[in-house]
Amino acid sequence: MVLERIRYFLEDGHVFLSGGAGVGKSFLTIELIKSYRKQGKIAIVLGSTALSAFNIGGVTLHSFFGFGRCANYEELYYEDRNQKDKLEKIRRILKQCDLLVIDEISMVSASLMEMIYYRLSRSEFNGKILLVGDFFQLPPVVNFKNSQVHNSLFNHSLYAFSSQAWVDLKFTNLKLTITKRTMDKLFYEYLFFIRMGEVNQQILDFFKKMLILPKDLLIYMDEYTLLCATNKKTNDINTKKLNLLQGEERIFKAFSEKIDQNLDDKSYQQWINGLNSLEELKLKIGAKIIFCVNNKEENYYNGEQGVIIDFIKDEEQEFILIEKNNKERLKLKVYEYILEEYELDKNDRLEAKIKAKFIQYPIKLAYAITIHKSQGMSIDKLICDIDGIFEKGQLYVCLSRAVNPCHLKIVYNYKMPFENYFLSVLKTDKEVKQFYSKEKFIDLEENEE
Repeated sequence: MVLERIRYFLEDGHVFLSGGAGVGKSFLTIELIKSYRKQGKIAIVLGSTALSAFNIGGVTLHSFFGFGRCANYEELYYEDRNQKDKLEKIRRILKQCDLLVIDEISMVSASLMEMIYYRLSRSEFNGKILLVGDFFQLPPVVNFKNSQVHNSLFNHSLYAFSSQAWVDLKFTNLKLTITKRTMDKLFYEYLFFIRMGEVNQQILDFFKKMLILPKDLLIYMDEYTLLCATNKKTNDINTKKLNLLQGEERIFKAFSEKIDQNLDDKSYQQWINGLNSLEELKLKIGAKIIFCVNNKEENYYNGEQGVIIDFIKDEEQEFILIEKNNKERLKLKVYEYILEEYELDKNDRLEAKIKAKFIQYPIKLAYAITIHKSQGMSIDKLICDIDGIFEKGQLYVCLSRAVNPCHLKIVYNYKMPFENYFLSVLKTDKEVKQFYSKEKFIDLEENEE
């Protein structure tokens, strides 16, 4: 069993769990965390972004480690002079930790990885570390205009695996290889080559058949969700499609509450902005929506779609009646997003303390969403707008959200031939390819099929 195998490797050392999109990295990680906690062990769960932290049920690593807005070790050194109490708390928490999980490690820079190791090496941490992610997907966001970052040791080594910390921690590399998102093996195989930045004419012909004309985009979007690179295009399309619907527009404003008054306003707002939810949600009956969270108890998942049927007020509580694409109907209630931080109680036991809440319906208009906000989504009917793709791995992330290639369309506006444009936005990093080719990875599912 895969869960038992990963636990076996964690008994002897630290683990890096990787694999392409849709292979079940997050699902396995969540099951692992549950199994540790069921045995009374302490698992601390961190995400590199607010969205990844939420998706895996943890807190952001910046918040946990007290990094604030520090970009490198030099800045952290001066920051730490003013937070000695915080550092003592971190040390005491890490002393108890059996498993430290960091999700979406691809978005952690080499400098940030060094800062994490700096914290761990100056605490009494004796637990195991599990890093989860795929370096072929979205890379770290580093501001090279900042001179201190620009002059850092890792100026030409962007990724966490380039750091000395990665070398010193001696990770065992594990991978998942069996897709859970699509049953189409040929499609998955072609996505694998796109992930590696290696395509041939056969692959180009396969995706060229999915092309639609830009002028036909609005026709398809009654059924399909568009993924695109920019917020502006996303917002413009959603507004345009909503305005075309008849009927009254309803506006649902989120309720947010800062419970811990020591939480600074900027961090609080950054957390809200990082969630895949809206402070002001505009809807109409007939609007196409997409769910933005997994909620097994209420029977919906991240990426599932539906249509607004009605707005219901029942005993002072408001519901949104939604018919999902599978024709099931549900009365959707608001969802409570919680910002937590690990604390120690009076008996020095670890507990999660709520710092803030954000309450909103966990849906968005599904006509268009950004590639960055599609994290963790499996989308049945998908159009990939490949205009303006600017980031390494972005094309792969976009295409790999698709569940079924029969329901995948591609659109772009440039005059150059499709093959030429596709190759121009197929951006992979040589450093990442070199890392995956030279490192040994153990396939956790080798004998599973």
